[in-house]
Amino acid sequence: MERLTGAGRRAMRAYDALIYVMFLFSAALIMFMAISVGYSVVMRYAFDQPIGWVVEGGEYMLLWVGFLAAPQILKEDGHARMTVVLEQLSPKYTRVLGLATSALGALICLAMVYATGDSVLDGIHGNAVYRGTIVIRQYIIWWIVPFSFALLSVQFVRMDIDHIVALREHEWDSGTPSSGSPSEPRVGLNL
Repeated sequence: MERLTGAGRRAMRAYDALIYVMFLFSAALIMFMAISVGYSVVMRYAFDQPIGWVVEGGEYMLLWVGFLAAPQILKEDGHARMTVVLEQLSPKYTRVLGLATSALGALICLAMVYATGDSVLDGIHGNAVYRGTIVIRQYIIWWIVPFSFALLSVQFVRMDIDHIVALREHEWDSGTPSSGSPSEPRVGLNL
């Protein structure tokens, strides 16, 4: 990120702030769900007055929690991965594999932005409504899906850039960083 211009740095800071706020909001939703489920249990068993919106609202909130938190979790490298293969590879090939998987992740997320965004637009144009305990327009629930996939694709591209920079700046076979200047001789090459 050091090579970015002032506008690029501000854009990345704004992106980081946005996904962090989304992450905090997902945590607040989890707390609200826990409190509302507890409230519903007390109302049902102590006062025999069940609260109907808790189950349906909880389903919608679970969707939102997952998609709100995903970009920050990816940024913090908090997602699950198979390390059995990665532990057997050299650092160079680990970076190459990371570059390939991040590029694939970005492409898949962009395809999902298109597919889910099209569905959200269809719901807006069709004026689709969910009629349950809570009557709500479909797009109010589903807009978070293409939005989150767009943010995930940005994060995958950032990861790709990090992998490319790391591959260019290091001589992985020798374990020493390259000098960056073609006129200076490199030390520690294994010929």
